[in-house]
Amino acid sequence: MAVRLPWRIEKALRPVARTVREARRARAAGGARELVRYLRDRGRLFGLRILGRGQSEDEIARVTMRYWNEGDRAGVDLKDYSHWAGAGPWQDREKWLALGRVHFGMYEQLCRVTGTPRPLRNAVEWGCGGGANAIHFIDEVRRFCGIEIAEASLHECGRVLAEAGFTGFEPVLISAEAPEEALGLASGPYDLFLSTYVYELLPGRTYGERITRIAWQLLKPGGLALIQIRYDDGSPRSSQKHADYFRNSTRFTSYRVEEFWAVAEQAGFQPLYVTLVPHKTAEFSGDLYAYFALTRPR
Repeated sequence: MAVRLPWRIEKALRPVARTVREARRARAAGGARELVRYLRDRGRLFGLRILGRGQSEDEIARVTMRYWNEGDRAGVDLKDYSHWAGAGPWQDREKWLALGRVHFGMYEQLCRVTGTPRPLRNAVEWGCGGGANAIHFIDEVRRFCGIEIAEASLHECGRVLAEAGFTGFEPVLISAEAPEEALGLASGPYDLFLSTYVYELLPGRTYGERITRIAWQLLKPGGLALIQIRYDDGSPRSSQKHADYFRNSTRFTSYRVEEFWAVAEQAGFQPLYVTLVPHKTAEFSGDLYAYFALTRPR
């Protein structure tokens, strides 16, 4: 007969149980070497927590490179998180297509609001993943640039577009430690900058400010931008994280809505409006999303 422990003891033991599960996944996915790495990282993070310290954005940027390129060795389902068609919940192709369809609709609305003639000549997406957004632009633009820190996802996006008959894909692989590399590798200027389900994965708010400035530089005068963030509603789960990216990746970086509006303005954009998604719905895969419709003034 199983004996139930008092709830206080159960609560105290949860972190231990989680660590054991993660260690087993790391061992199963990457062998003894990955297990040793996992235990070393957990020990360091525990020390930082005891000292009340976080990690620098530079260090976290290095961790993001490992997470998005080698995370599968630690048991991370990278294909699911990167929205690869046929992986995990995206085995349902209609569900996969729905991810980007709602964003294409937002792009259409932005064109109507600004009086921008369609179709556009080109577009650039920061964090193209498996192509869930890009696939909806193949009849809209002649050239689509995908910028990624994950080489496998960049190849997958290109494969998906080529399979659909699109020949204008421009892949740009950068290091998370030097996002400004994109300015020298991408052949802009572009008519549209798009980034969804990415800003919450960034190493920090200051890093997000850098990406927003890069977005402005990639666009032509009069260009459009659609940037989605996860907004901070004051709850612990939505607050900015400062360490332990492997555990907090999908909710790592957040901004207050008015805070990111100011970030966009400081980068040179003219914010037009914001669309809030406070709860997960059939159209949106998560909650606390804020979509900023922006233009680069002429």
